[in-house]
Amino acid sequence: MAPFGAARTKGSFLRARYKRLTSRRGPIKALVAVEHSIIIAVWHMLSDNVPYHDLDGDHFARQDPERAARRPCPD
Repeated sequence: MAPFGAARTKGSFLRARYKRLTSRRGPIKALVAVEHSIIIAVWHMLSDNVPYHDLDGDHFARQDPERAARRPCPD
């Protein structure tokens, strides 16, 4: 159930990841990928004893602005 909530949270990295993957892989595989991202984040938080730090919804646009400008709006 966590991937559903994460994919619906506005302005989060996990929602941006879900939106990007949905167009290529479909909604079910995108949810599994978001679930995997959550599991990896939890593992790092527990093993390194650090709090969760969200990369924000515009993380991908900041990484490569030209590519983001070519993509259609995900929302």
